[in-house]
Amino acid sequence: MVSVAAVAAVVLVSLSIHGVLDGWSWLPNVVSTAVAVLGATAGARSLRWPPALIMGAGLVALAGALIWQFFREQSTLGIIPRPEAGDRLAFLLENAELTVSSELAPVVPGDGILLITCATIGLTAVLVDTLAITCRMPATSGLPLLAVLSIPAVIIPESVGVPAFTAAAAGYIFLLGSGQWRESFDVHSRAAHSTAGYLARAVSLGAAALSLTLFLPTVIPGFNAGTFPQGARLQWWGAASGLDPSITLGNSLREPDGFGRITYATTADEPLYLRLATLEDFSGKRWQPDPRLDSRRSGIREMGKRAGLPVRSGSVITTRIDTRSFTSPWLLAPYAPVSISGLDGRWTWDPRNLTVLSAKGETAAWQSYQVISSTPELTSESLAGMGPVREDEVDAGFSSLPGELPPIVRETAQYLTEDLIKCQWPVVSAHGRPLKVPAGGQ
Repeated sequence: MVSVAAVAAVVLVSLSIHGVLDGWSWLPNVVSTAVAVLGATAGARSLRWPPALIMGAGLVALAGALIWQFFREQSTLGIIPRPEAGDRLAFLLENAELTVSSELAPVVPGDGILLITCATIGLTAVLVDTLAITCRMPATSGLPLLAVLSIPAVIIPESVGVPAFTAAAAGYIFLLGSGQWRESFDVHSRAAHSTAGYLARAVSLGAAALSLTLFLPTVIPGFNAGTFPQGARLQWWGAASGLDPSITLGNSLREPDGFGRITYATTADEPLYLRLATLEDFSGKRWQPDPRLDSRRSGIREMGKRAGLPVRSGSVITTRIDTRSFTSPWLLAPYAPVSISGLDGRWTWDPRNLTVLSAKGETAAWQSYQVISSTPELTSESLAGMGPVREDEVDAGFSSLPGELPPIVRETAQYLTEDLIKCQWPVVSAHGRPLKVPAGGQ
């Protein structure tokens, strides 16, 4: 009974993670991890293993569950990792670090974030099992459960909410009641104790306490927001801030306190547009950058030369950027950067879109660096003399469509373009068909 209650408590408290992870695609992985860990400890306990070995069985089951879910292709029989599993682990951790440092919650749960989430829940399950069953201290087992519940509460306001808090509290009450029911059996005088009603009384008292907890904040001023249960963002290291390139940039720019402002000096005649990242990966709900970690290059001092940029055909601009408290693993720079100097840390650049990204999740906060960029000189005459490029020269990412594209999108596009006249040269669509645009349009 207590093992079942432990599974229920861990799974129910994990529902609060929905406040910081987008959607529910992560839930099956988390549930399977918790069930594997607590199932292993329950099996070891039924075999009367020593307490240390029971905990060890849980940790081994956790490792096996993570390997099966995230390193199956790099393992023998799906459970024995091969040497290449280390490279896969480094890639997933780097991907998770990039997500944490560049996006605002709720984030899309990529494999890196999902790996860390499952590992956290698995360790929580081991601690709950050890405290509630092995050590026979079910009340103390609420500490790891509270730790899981506090993670989303301190990351984003209103992330936990009443439903998730109620589910977590219900799981804890069930665990407490099961522990009390177990303690009612005395090893030496089992027949002298009646176990009927122990679980019911424990659950009733817990439900009453939970109801009071949910009711009081609604009538007492000052308790409708805060660190818990509604959540509050904590800034541990001062007022550093940045832009999330995948969510509402406008909200970040309209911060009343002005945190994250930058300054720059440039040789350009007009104010420059500083680019952070290119949003080209559509997950189905939001646009976000594609880091392409496997194809990025080092050497930002000579990135323009290596990318083959026609520096001499345009105007060369020198810009000095002071980031102040602005923090992001993506580097602000004018387009198109030819050389970047004076920057601390390891940085990489993408030859496909010339964006600059930290190699180790570092940020450019409180740094001053110089960017030399090349701006092409575009005139109406030069644009008119340009013909269409070959279809293979356009990256497929700019013309590919999602597999489940709603019909209304295609129908609307056809309706809006059916009366437009053809320009001087055909513009190829995603399906290789020429599109019509207004005469003189660019």
